[in-house]
Amino acid sequence: MECGKCGADNKAGRRFCAKCGAPLEIVCATCGFANEPGDEYCGGCGAALNIAAPTKAQPVAPPGPGNSAQGERRQVTILFADLAGFTKLSSERDPEETHRILSRFFEVVDGIVDSFGGTIDKHMGDSVMALFGAPIAHGNDPERAVGAALAIHDAMAGLSAEMKLVLQVHVGIASGQVMASGLGSRSHSEYTVLGDSVNLAARLMARAGEGETLISPAVRNALPHGAELEDLGEAEVRGLAQTVHLWRVVGLGGGGGFDTSVFVGRRAELRQFQSVLDSLAESAVGQVVYVRGEGGIGKSRLVEKFSSLAEAAGLSSYRGLILDFGVGKGRTPIGDLVRELLGLSAEAGGEARVAAVERAITDDLAEADQRIFLYDLMDIPQSAEMRAVYDAMDNENRTLRKLECIAALFTAAARKRPLLLIVEDLHWADARTVEQFARLARLAGEQPIILLMSSRIEGDPLDSDWRYRAGASPFTTIDLMPLRADEALQIAEEFVDITKVFAQECVARAEGNPLFLDQLLRSAIGQDQEDVPGSVQSIVLARVDLLLPEDKRALQAAAVLGQLFSLEVLRHLLQEPDYDCAALMKNHLVRASGENFLFAHALIWESVYASLLHSHRNELHVAAAEWFSERDLLLHAEHLGRAGDDRAATAYLEAARAESQLFRFDSALELLEHGLELAPAPDDSHRLLMLKGECTRETGHAADSTAIYRAALDVAENAPARCRALIGLAAGMRVTDEFDDAFDALDQAQAIAEAESLHLELSQVHYYRGNLYFPLGKIDGCLKEHELALAQAQIAASPEDEARALSGLGDAYYSRGRMISSLSYFRRCLDLCRQQGLGRIAVGNQYMAAWGRFYLNEVAGALEDALEAIDSAQRVGHQRAEMVARLTAGRVLVESGDAAAARQHIERGLELADSLGASRFKPFLLIYIARIRFARGEGADESVKLMREALDLARQTGASFLAPWVLSTLALVCEDRETALEALAGGEELLTEGCVGHNYYAFYRNAIEVSLHYRNWPEVERYAAALAAYSADEPLPWSEFLCARGRALAASGRGERSDANLRELERLRTEATAAGLNAPLAAIQQALDAAA
Repeated sequence: MECGKCGADNKAGRRFCAKCGAPLEIVCATCGFANEPGDEYCGGCGAALNIAAPTKAQPVAPPGPGNSAQGERRQVTILFADLAGFTKLSSERDPEETHRILSRFFEVVDGIVDSFGGTIDKHMGDSVMALFGAPIAHGNDPERAVGAALAIHDAMAGLSAEMKLVLQVHVGIASGQVMASGLGSRSHSEYTVLGDSVNLAARLMARAGEGETLISPAVRNALPHGAELEDLGEAEVRGLAQTVHLWRVVGLGGGGGFDTSVFVGRRAELRQFQSVLDSLAESAVGQVVYVRGEGGIGKSRLVEKFSSLAEAAGLSSYRGLILDFGVGKGRTPIGDLVRELLGLSAEAGGEARVAAVERAITDDLAEADQRIFLYDLMDIPQSAEMRAVYDAMDNENRTLRKLECIAALFTAAARKRPLLLIVEDLHWADARTVEQFARLARLAGEQPIILLMSSRIEGDPLDSDWRYRAGASPFTTIDLMPLRADEALQIAEEFVDITKVFAQECVARAEGNPLFLDQLLRSAIGQDQEDVPGSVQSIVLARVDLLLPEDKRALQAAAVLGQLFSLEVLRHLLQEPDYDCAALMKNHLVRASGENFLFAHALIWESVYASLLHSHRNELHVAAAEWFSERDLLLHAEHLGRAGDDRAATAYLEAARAESQLFRFDSALELLEHGLELAPAPDDSHRLLMLKGECTRETGHAADSTAIYRAALDVAENAPARCRALIGLAAGMRVTDEFDDAFDALDQAQAIAEAESLHLELSQVHYYRGNLYFPLGKIDGCLKEHELALAQAQIAASPEDEARALSGLGDAYYSRGRMISSLSYFRRCLDLCRQQGLGRIAVGNQYMAAWGRFYLNEVAGALEDALEAIDSAQRVGHQRAEMVARLTAGRVLVESGDAAAARQHIERGLELADSLGASRFKPFLLIYIARIRFARGEGADESVKLMREALDLARQTGASFLAPWVLSTLALVCEDRETALEALAGGEELLTEGCVGHNYYAFYRNAIEVSLHYRNWPEVERYAAALAAYSADEPLPWSEFLCARGRALAASGRGERSDANLRELERLRTEATAAGLNAPLAAIQQALDAAA
């Protein structure tokens, strides 16, 4: 050993130079560290210096994945233990006896370390160096190390009895970041750890008394809170620049986990919320409280504090969960709130959910007719009857009725006890969800309900339009600012025992963000250095790297599943059926959420997910997609999409189709957009666009759908695909009155369908062409097309297309004036709809049964059918069907003589027509407004004005559909003979050109009335003859009655008093009375009275 002062060469083992007396440095043989004279253990690696050559214990298992020779930073707990008084003991015994004692000591200690999950690093003289957390971590390694130390102390009593001498040990334990790697030369390398914590553990062992275990602050902070420790205060430790706070272990005790960090600051915000509670107590009306702030600023913690205050004030609190990814089917924030209100967990089974719905109805929280919406909210499969009703609803009304059900449910609950509805992370909500909460916000201003929401500022979805839709509800916005430095220091002081300098550095780096600070401090547990990560991601990953390899792998797999994940799916990804999340929870990375698990914060999830290699991430997404393929089509598609898998577009299509079948068209459209964003192959693009066009049309945007179908046409790769795109294009054009282009599209589609023998597509071509012919008055073409549509639908075995064709045939025969045949086809259509659960088609045709029965003089039955059609249309929100059903009811009531009741229906029908822009049907409704005014003697001028307006509209939308009817009504209500005759002439001329059948019946009926009014008896008989001739092929009781009535009244008008005519008048009176035709009855009675 060379002296650093004089250069003299000294024998090994000397502490002072033999030449000059200067102290000699002792170079560690293990690591090369230069130690001071008197050191017993190396300051570089902790190796004992008082024994000439350290002996190696049993070989350490090869490092696990990632523990390569190049090394890695790991959080490791190091335990040093040695026999007390070994120098004296060895000097008093034979070397062979000493060897026997040491061998048994090592055997006992090694066994205990192994049983606690530790690894023996090396034996040095009478000392043992053990590692907990390297090469394998367990998540609770400091606790394991302390447990092993206590067990070693306990084992000494037995070993002492065996050896027949008193044996005791002293133990030191430290924890921190170390460098774990293979160490040595090319020819020889051994796995070990290097770092300050090694030296500290050795120093603590040397400082410990007999039977004592001393631990470092990092170990103390990692122990369960029930651990029994004796605080020894700050102490100077040789070799360390700073004092170290020491603890003596008494016992491990019970308990577990860290205490929840102290709640600091936010006094102004707490006062704001307390004032909200006070206001609710005084007025029994709530409001909206909106907490905003950047990610990690403390929104969730403040919301929890608010929830505690509210519950203390007597409110019941319920929570809806909004997640960015991985929600799964049937989970919505509104659904979560409703489920909690009904006392259900998200994992409740079907029977429990059904029972909860029924209980809500029994307890008057909901009406029986709202069961269908509660089933949807609860994700309960609907019966065929319910599906038929849901099928018949349009998307807008379905959403509206569901919101009304939700509002009614919370209103009823709030009347029993005030409510706090909590919705966090609104920045991740889609547009539909945000809109739904506007309705709840409005409700909060009307009921004892506080709606508490939170959002990140950068994604705040609540704009001025939303606040307008939320109504006049009081609205309190709380924008969370960063914590002040003194408040953040309070968190640091409560969280872990660290130096003030380190705490201040963490506070400075966190910049008032509680989550940043929380993560910085948690990453400091077990570290005596200030070199901490500078971003949330690096903070999170520093903790993740300390996990047991399988837990780290599990956390990464969980991140692929989303912020909320199921243990069952995680086990599938890991191929480990017994895996649990205990270590992840102990490390505060995830927390339990019912039967699932939730990342402790979105930023933790984002950081872990972002750390994955793309290749590994994609592999995990594909594995997750395979799991969900038979369980959840939405998540199946999302995972394939995130993996960039070629199957993703098809998966999105199937998920969207499933959503559309549940009438969730908005959700389906979102999924279709995701599929199209992947730039799929042309065939997949075509199928996605076709469904997108259909869903767009179902949401009432026919014009937009035509553009989508054109895009589908552009990418169609084969004839059948082009055919289907052309049919979709025509379907949209029919609604937008682009008749010429629609006919052209159908002609092209028919040519393809015939060439390819596409029977289903041929049925649709003929159906839509027949519908185009109907308003144009092309009666023969309409009938022919719908007959062809029916035949092709039957070949294709499509009940839905068959029902549509039957309704088309009903329209076709109606347009020909064959009302009995028309009624027969409509009844067949409705029967088929009932059998197949085709609710939407049924509601769209139900009123036509009433229309047909009216022509059979079944007036009471017609009115009953019309009112039932109104009710059905209202229940499913089919406004067009309701409009026509009210027109039908109004007409029947006018002919029944109940003008007042008729007006209510007609005026509501006009409101619907205006809102729908149904210009073709508005003249219909104006006719009956004028008829009602005429019947009530309210003056002709306004009625004439209405008919002029109706005539203009009728001409704009196709004169053959309604113009003759309008002209005859103008003749009926005007007070000028020339005007009346001119109107009748114009109408009759149009009839000769061919019109929809109802015009003939209405025109001749009104023409007879006008001619009777002006006592033009020949014209009465002429018009009666024309009516009889028109209906001769299929006579109708209604038209036969009108013809006979006209002739009998004309005879009476001429002064005929024959017995035959009197008997005819009496017969007509009886028939009118029996049928309920009170409006035409008055003239008959007048004729009888005049003849009396």
